[in-house]
Amino acid sequence: DEDENEYYVANRKPTKNVVLKAQWKDNTIVARINSTYYDTIAKAINAAATGDEIVLLTNRTENITINKEITLNLDNHKLTGTITNNSNGILTLLSGIVEYNNGTAVMNRGVLTVGSEDLKKNDGVEIKASSGSGISGVSSSYGKVIFNNGKITATSSSTVYGIYGTD
Repeated sequence: DEDENEYYVANRKPTKNVVLKAQWKDNTIVARINSTYYDTIAKAINAAATGDEIVLLTNRTENITINKEITLNLDNHKLTGTITNNSNGILTLLSGIVEYNNGTAVMNRGVLTVGSEDLKKNDGVEIKASSGSGISGVSSSYGKVIFNNGKITATSSSTVYGIYGTD
């Protein structure tokens, strides 16, 4: 749909400002780091440097493994699959839904932060699992979870599994 401030010009010089709209062919681009785009979240994770923010650009079904310090900004999209945060992973999840219907949504062995400390940002994450735990592996010998903002639901198992230790 065009609005009155957008002009589409073919073979002539525009007389007003022009707004160009682009759409990714076949929705093959799913994530970005700054201005570099990736067709899988896994490729974005592999390319990410310590501290990078990966932004999800569409709803996506993919199982991913985190092995470094990154932020995964779901940007109000849904990631269907499981996230495995390895022991050397430091993962911050922001703004969206993580859902896995065949087991645990987030397997945590590292440090997991859900939502930012600034609750005014409204960047919480809903973690949902229908046949497993929402988050698994939360203990002094496995992983650490900092839950700032969001919701965890699991319909047939525990919402958070593996709370052990003295932390």
